[in-house]
Amino acid sequence: MTLTTEARIETGNASRYLDELCRQLDARSHAKPELGVQVEWTDAAGTVDFGWGRCSMRAGETMLELQAEAPDQNGLQQVRELITRHIDKVARDGELPLTWRQDGAPIADAHADRRDAMRGFHRRMRH
Repeated sequence: MTLTTEARIETGNASRYLDELCRQLDARSHAKPELGVQVEWTDAAGTVDFGWGRCSMRAGETMLELQAEAPDQNGLQQVRELITRHIDKVARDGELPLTWRQDGAPIADAHADRRDAMRGFHRRMRH
């Protein structure tokens, strides 16, 4: 059985963010080929396969849609966290609002407060 979660980011730059996100992950996969990460993308869609989980992405005119999947909850959480961190890196014009949902409901994240505090810290350090 595969578990999935989804997120949607409203932005007029969905294709650009998809491209930057995939390029960033592809560069990391080439820097560490032993991890076996596979990244494929076009202007409208992309897939990052970690071997133990994956994320599919679709860019529309006003929205970037993400779907994370993994065989267990721990793997799913790791895919979400990894993608969220990389989204934060490509969002130069401020944080992109990203809420992962499972069965239509927002996912409670026990590490969200600490992670949000660290994101705020890193944003302040960049400016």
